[in-house]
Amino acid sequence: MKSKNQDTLDFMRNIIGEEKFMEVVSALAGERITFPRSFQWLDKNERNQAILCDFYDGADIAELAKKYDLSESHIYKIVERRY
Repeated sequence: MKSKNQDTLDFMRNIIGEEKFMEVVSALAGERITFPRSFQWLDKNERNQAILCDFYDGADIAELAKKYDLSESHIYKIVERRY
């Protein structure tokens, strides 16, 4: 039985091909990579700025957590840093 990691690597190999896969593995061997759930916010600063704008416009923490798919504690940290 394959591990989830092996399934993910096989999936990536099928998408990008063997040659590119080997380049990626060579360049990132031993690294841990997490891909975002949504590509809407690849730039965290841009996302955090949008969160702050929504917060200043009256959105509450629970709404923001749901909208941006983050925990409430993470939203609090973003707001407190820039408040």
